[in-house]
Amino acid sequence: MGCGITSIVLAALAPILWFIFKDTLEGSSGNFSGLGLVIPFSSALLIIGTVLIAKALDKPKLMGSATREAVREALGKTPNEDIMIEELTNLNSLNAEFKSITDLAILKRCTNLTTLNLSNNLISDISPLFSLTKLSEVRLNNNWIYDISPLVKNNGLVKGTKVWIENNKLDLTEGSEDMQNIKALQDRGVEVIY
Repeated sequence: MGCGITSIVLAALAPILWFIFKDTLEGSSGNFSGLGLVIPFSSALLIIGTVLIAKALDKPKLMGSATREAVREALGKTPNEDIMIEELTNLNSLNAEFKSITDLAILKRCTNLTTLNLSNNLISDISPLFSLTKLSEVRLNNNWIYDISPLVKNNGLVKGTKVWIENNKLDLTEGSEDMQNIKALQDRGVEVIY
């Protein structure tokens, strides 16, 4: 975040400095010969600001996400410690309730998760849960989920698995795609609370 703010400040400073020094260095002769140092300086600031903005945009969006912070906490890491990929596969349980989570991308690497509590968040897309085949308990209630087909495609959700999906954006009318997906899970022995 600091990199983004610095970029914006530098990008904004370049034209301001140019206008400030343009009048100062112009002098009475009306020429711009005194701008020899100001233009390169302000151009350098603009280039640095642009590079920093590009660098900030190039960072993976999960670097500071709520999901990543919940995983970091579950692993017992401090906010400054990096999360190693092999550590993600060691995670068996994640309780990330009330964390304002929106993005689950990091979870696709948590392949040994058995219990997952993501209730009361801001999640709409659960597609990364497709690959979590060891789940036995999944709490997704009170989110913005509109499609549970990734759960149906997850062949690891079998008899004995419990899934909570109440209070989401699902169409629970008879015959709807969501109800067909719920039935498909129930037919496999998954207990679906909706």
